[in-house]
Amino acid sequence: MRAGSLARVAPLWLAAIPLAAQRGAGAPAGKPGAVVTAVRVVVDQVSYQGPCPAKLLFTATITAATPRTSPISYQWVHSDGVKGPKRTLRMVGATATVTDHWKLGASGQMVRGWNELHILSPNRLVSNQAMTSVLCR
Repeated sequence: MRAGSLARVAPLWLAAIPLAAQRGAGAPAGKPGAVVTAVRVVVDQVSYQGPCPAKLLFTATITAATPRTSPISYQWVHSDGVKGPKRTLRMVGATATVTDHWKLGASGQMVRGWNELHILSPNRLVSNQAMTSVLCR
């Protein structure tokens, strides 16, 4: 092999490394569809004061690497250890939103809590914890 021919081959080999790294970080080779790349949760009332129980709305935005039609399984988990039912979502585009309602607190209580979303499949991912504080009257 001539010295010049190695120089022509090496850049092609080096260019293939990022592609291989991306495949390893996502879905296994040969599996169609994208993986969930991000999930972010927000709460409608970060701080609540008033009659209880407080009615809180948590909204999660799920992002996939590319639009997908295969199912995504997920489950809400509260700071008190309660887990919601396992649910399935079929995304139409690259992002989707899901919601969870939580009634929190009783008269005279001050409660701090959070809610997070667990992606169960096609890959596992856990969202941030959307924090809230409730002061019941």
